[in-house]
Amino acid sequence: MPYIRYRGPYAVLVHSMRKGGKVIQRHLAYLGGRTRIEPELRVRLTAEYPDIKFDWEKLESRLSGRMRMKNLDWLEED
Repeated sequence: MPYIRYRGPYAVLVHSMRKGGKVIQRHLAYLGGRTRIEPELRVRLTAEYPDIKFDWEKLESRLSGRMRMKNLDWLEED
């Protein structure tokens, strides 16, 4: 199953797989600071990687959840 990996504020859609006995991460798409995955990108990724099952709802909730937490950073205790 693909998952979202963050590099600072930027998101990447990755999929872990075994190659030569080692686990490697295959980068499927750079998402940047997006809060959702557009339908066109879904169609393209599904066609490009037919062997991978995508749980789009779970991926979307991960993206939007991260943004909700990020938007609350300005709240500080006095």
